[in-house]
Amino acid sequence: MQSLRINQGDLIELTGKQQKSAQIKWFKQHLFVDLTCDSQGPIINKAIYDELLKKRYGLLSIVPAETKRPQVALRAKHG
Repeated sequence: MQSLRINQGDLIELTGKQQKSAQIKWFKQHLFVDLTCDSQGPIINKAIYDELLKKRYGLLSIVPAETKRPQVALRAKHG
């Protein structure tokens, strides 16, 4: 079974940073994401990291859903 989280050694290899706070800052600067941290370090798994990379480099083909706008009923002004 694959680990749910990227381990500390892999985080150091990915970011080049050893401190948890520096790793979080790296993710913010390079992948534009705020990560939550616990005693083990930033909370992120391989699948999410891969998706963030795809998004960063424009490899995702996500098209935003059409936004439904509310219908506004205009009334004639009496005056």
